[in-house]
Amino acid sequence: MWLFTAIPATYADIVWTKGYSIENDIYAGSTLEKLLDKNEQDDFNKVLDSVIEWFAFEVEQCGQRTPG
Repeated sequence: MWLFTAIPATYADIVWTKGYSIENDIYAGSTLEKLLDKNEQDDFNKVLDSVIEWFAFEVEQCGQRTPG
């Protein structure tokens, strides 16, 4: 959940990406989805919906564990 706070100073010497991975950083803001056909777009959107639901759940769980 460091995305919402800050990376601890003990990890300052690590090069961090803005997203989950270097691949996601490259994908963000690109037009790669235009290369997908209709079936691929449908599959992509199903996976994306599942990932969004999972991530929202994890954020909520973290908020419940964190005081304040």
